[in-house]
Amino acid sequence: MAWPKSDDGLWYLFDGDIRIPVDPTTGAPILMLRPTGGVGQAIPAVDRGEPGKHAELSTTINFTALTHDDPTAAAASFTTITPPTDDTAGVYRLNLSLHEGAPGEDGTTTIAPDDYGTPAAKQILVVSADTTAFELAAQKVGGQHWPTTFSAAAPGDTNKTLATIVVPAYNCDYRVEVEAQTIVTGTGSNVSVDLVARLDNETAGNDIGRGFGVGGTKDRILLTTGPPAGSASTWNKITAGNGCTVYLRTEKQSGSDNYSTSVSTTRAVVRVLPIL
Repeated sequence: MAWPKSDDGLWYLFDGDIRIPVDPTTGAPILMLRPTGGVGQAIPAVDRGEPGKHAELSTTINFTALTHDDPTAAAASFTTITPPTDDTAGVYRLNLSLHEGAPGEDGTTTIAPDDYGTPAAKQILVVSADTTAFELAAQKVGGQHWPTTFSAAAPGDTNKTLATIVVPAYNCDYRVEVEAQTIVTGTGSNVSVDLVARLDNETAGNDIGRGFGVGGTKDRILLTTGPPAGSASTWNKITAGNGCTVYLRTEKQSGSDNYSTSVSTTRAVVRVLPIL
């Protein structure tokens, strides 16, 4: 319902009560109005103005960071960027200044390498075996090594060392893996040759990798690393601080014919695997 007006349209009409307290200290005067003939519920506005324009906030903020001990008070205000008009909404930008947090207290703990024993270059801190403390330990990093030269087996060689690969000492326990290949050419078809990697002894060292020949006048042999089944865990293990030597050999297994190999078709590499 609309608020009623007088016949001449100059006055709004209302019914109501005016209440003034007898004792001014008990409260303020109360004016209760309602449209003439209406009730005191759902009272309409006296009049309706023109629709207003919505305000827009700029996404850019004028922010000022104050140091924690700056006496300047934190503040926030708005700047009018575009004044509102009948056709354009007003645009406003926030101006904000806040204090940074106070710096924390410096800690008192300093870690020194010699707090954990006698340090050596490139050692790192690790959790001890009983998980109650830290201790110094060498970083367990592997490597790759290969021979400086290859030799060729000539007819008449029953067994021949094709390459010697020297592995320097590492600062952790490790195992070695060998990858190698060669081509065996028989003087006849009645010959079978294996390609074998032996550890630390040229003729009797542990067999740490082998390529099994199938025999014949031409045989490409690829060596696979790994000890024989059932070997002890120490079979191809080298303890920290020690190097080793790997001998790559052709070893005749059977047959009445001889064989030969070529330097150009022989390759080998040894990889070091740290034991964690």
